[in-house]
Parts: sequence; structure tokens; C-alpha cells
Amino acid sequence: MYRLLVNDKEVGINLQLADNFWRRFRGWMRYRPRNDEGLLLYPANSIHTFFMRVAIDSLFLDRDWRVIKIIENILPDRIVWPVVRARYVLELPAGQAREKAIKYGDKISYKKEE
Repeated sequence: MYRLLVNDKEVGINLQLADNFWRRFRGWMRYRPRNDEGLLLYPANSIHTFFMRVAIDSLFLDRDWRVIKIIENILPDRIVWPVVRARYVLELPAGQAREKAIKYGDKISYKKEE
């Protein structure tokens, strides 16, 4: 398990990595993430929410791990088309991007939980 960092500070979110085709494709299908969970998809520049049970926030990151686009409250059964310059996508339960005060330009990283 990993811990999400925003501008090098922990924000109280456990992070799962989706770093291969099947993990990215499956994502959070048929799963209800808790408010302290996040999913990092890479490489990725688009997402779908088919077969998801809840709305999510999606943060698109460039190659330097900076937030270049935030889409809040994406409902199930939607497609978000590719975002130019995005290399990674961070998915959070709906409302968490705002609650954690994550904004455009923030630097995202993670560390292994100790």
C-alpha cells in the first residue's frame, strides 16, 4: 500500500496503483472506495466509469506529476476522453479533490506505507 502526497504532504489517502492493462481497465468497477482511498492509473490519459457504483473525482497529471486537469463528480457509465499532456490519472471518491484542497498545478507523489 502507498500513501498519497500532495506538494510533499500526506493527505490521508491510501493509494492503490493500477500499472498494467488489466488493473487500469478494471479500476474500481463494482467497488465502493472509502473516502481514504485513491487509485493511480498509469500510463493513462483517459478513463471510463462503466460498471462503477459511485461517482469519482479524476485528476489528470502531466509527466512531471503536476495536476493539469480536475474533473469532479464523474457519474457511473461515463467516458472522459484523452486529456492532452496527461500521463497519469488519480481517481478519488467524489468530493475528495475539493476536501483535500487539491488544485491545478499541485505536485502529486506517493510513498510506500511503513
